[in-house]
Amino acid sequence: MFLEDFSSNGVLDTSSLAQENAKLMEFTKSLGSEDQAKLFEKDVPIYFGEATETFTSFQATEQIKQASLKVITLIKEDYGKSEKYLDFIFRNGVNDLLLVGEKLQKSF
Repeated sequence: MFLEDFSSNGVLDTSSLAQENAKLMEFTKSLGSEDQAKLFEKDVPIYFGEATETFTSFQATEQIKQASLKVITLIKEDYGKSEKYLDFIFRNGVNDLLLVGEKLQKSF
């Protein structure tokens, strides 16, 4: 699924993504406390220019999703305005988020 799939007639609709996220969060309640702790460990650094903040994989994914939605909106009007969001996505989309996701996948 691509973020552009959430755009209809130029209007962003993220309700289906929100529904899937809600299902995922509901599923985590059925896990044991150790497995829940693994999922909600803050172990993904997100880089904001020179600053770094550590997030859970869910929070990090949300940060990248929000930046992607901003790009979809801005890039049509003015590429220059979307450039800082693209930099954010490129810098953070290939960092520890992928490694943490793989680690979590192997632990289940």
